Amino acid sequence: KGTASVAIKVNNVAPTIAPGGITATPNPVNEGSSTSIAVNATDPGGANDPLSFSFDCNGDGDFTDAGDVANQSTNTHTCTFADDSLHAVNVSVADGDGGVTPGIINVTVNNVAPSGNVSASPTTVNEGGSVSIIASFTDPGGANDPLTYSFDCNDDNTFETVQSGSSTTCTFLDNSVHKVNVSVADDDGGVSLPRFVNVNVNNVAPVVTSVTATPDVHPVSGDSTITVNATDVAADLPLTYFFNCDGDDVYEIGPQKGGNTAVCSFSATPTGPNTVKVKVQDKDGGE
Repeated sequence: KGTASVAIKVNNVAPTIAPGGITATPNPVNEGSSTSIAVNATDPGGANDPLSFSFDCNGDGDFTDAGDVANQSTNTHTCTFADDSLHAVNVSVADGDGGVTPGIINVTVNNVAPSGNVSASPTTVNEGGSVSIIASFTDPGGANDPLTYSFDCNDDNTFETVQSGSSTTCTFLDNSVHKVNVSVADDDGGVSLPRFVNVNVNNVAPVVTSVTATPDVHPVSGDSTITVNATDVAADLPLTYFFNCDGDDVYEIGPQKGGNTAVCSFSATPTGPNTVKVKVQDKDGGE
């Protein structure tokens, strides 16, 4: 009797990814957040064909970009998405004999609106003064989501300043606690929650620029018209005028709203000039 042998060639079979065998947890996910990609794959070679797994998070076909991983022994990988979109994640499963099986899963990434706070510098100012309004906001999309800032200085729900810069200057002409509204939007339609800051504006009293008497000399006795010129930062008109003809600090003429003249009567005295005092008030009590 004799023996004989025959050579049998066994062809490699590439790995198989099970139907629905690529999962993303969670899916969908918010921008700036992560999801875990898992692959369920088998190979007829079993333990003789240990599998390696590659993950392409940005779906560009290159498994060597930042955030990607190539030829690792574990079947899961975490992908992070900086901007909203429908993101394709490529996977590849290889055995040790050149068999490679590709796969893909789509991950829905939701937009997230900007968030932050608003501040004022300074927080208290006099009428006619200006304040810097600063919006400190961030967006998970980072540079992928450029922000637009809207400012409403007079709290009328109309944003008069819309810009890419995160600060603006508001000027306040009248005293009060002024509410400044700020809205911040990203380029994908996300809008921040309403944000505002209060600015305290102090009243500023009127300034008397001149007081004149016509005539300002009487040989014996007579009447003179006293004229007061005054300004107010807030234009708190009409201003109210008071006149004290005999200098005793009792303002016998007034209040006169908007009337900046009064007639004072004088008798000749041997002691010299008469003193006339005036007082001007704005509508907020500044005088």
